[in-house]
Amino acid sequence: MIVSSQLPRMPKEYIVRLVFDKRHDNLIVLRGNKVIGGITYRMFQERNFVEIVFCTVSTDEQIHGFGTRLMNHLKDYLKTRVEYMLTYADENAKGFFKKQGFSETILIDRKMWRGYIKDYDSATLRCCRLFPQVNYSNIRKLVSNQWESVYRAAAARSHHRAVYTLPPEPLTNVAAIPGLAEAGWDEASLQEQVKPANDLQERLNKLLSEVWDHSDSWPFRQPVLVEEVKDYLTFVKTPMDLSLMKKRLAGKYYTDAKMFLDDLHLIVNNAKTYNAKSTSYYKCADNIEKFFLARSAEILKD
Repeated sequence: MIVSSQLPRMPKEYIVRLVFDKRHDNLIVLRGNKVIGGITYRMFQERNFVEIVFCTVSTDEQIHGFGTRLMNHLKDYLKTRVEYMLTYADENAKGFFKKQGFSETILIDRKMWRGYIKDYDSATLRCCRLFPQVNYSNIRKLVSNQWESVYRAAAARSHHRAVYTLPPEPLTNVAAIPGLAEAGWDEASLQEQVKPANDLQERLNKLLSEVWDHSDSWPFRQPVLVEEVKDYLTFVKTPMDLSLMKKRLAGKYYTDAKMFLDDLHLIVNNAKTYNAKSTSYYKCADNIEKFFLARSAEILKD
């Protein structure tokens, strides 16, 4: 049996029970009449996610990409039914699932999945978001077309084949470099490029200051002391706090507003993942989220 050969430490009786569980579905790949791989999954459509229970391919077929094909076909089937896929992946499987779009950032609210999926020792919960407009079975062609479009657009604007000769006299003005103007560079345009970056920095500083000063931001101003909260990293794989965001902002880490807001969302999601809904930490996270969403709509608007 393929699953038991790939998961030798898991009892065969347990594997059989999960594969043939009437609440589970299976997608398999055949070579001739032989099963060479498959995915066992359980649909929680009313909770907007699917749990991947097993995803295995026989050892001698793993280099042929059958695991990716299986996953892409499953994504196409599920993408109009649910928005998220969840699975527990151990160290041996994390590379595969990363390539399939799974990450340790759990985007779906904890209350939607907590208590509904099986926990596994020595494995980490991972999440993949599905997009209905993407044709996953033809994803390579999609990416290829995107690269080709970018290349054509860049080539149409490029002057890389033009060769310019420097004048014999020393140049005292950068704008006088031959070919620079033809490439679209001039002092005015350079100044215009600097302005938006500085403007964004000012807006992000303002938003972060307001979030920091909010009365409910106190649990998130400094990193969680993992020496004291010993199981924190079991549930939260990507810690984030406002002091780290301050350092990132000072170092011009954020090149756009989305990166900044992603870190704020990460703070909120981490708090809601680790803490029960009845706790003050969860309520603070809720209040901070409402606050920064409202203020970002105002401060970061065009």
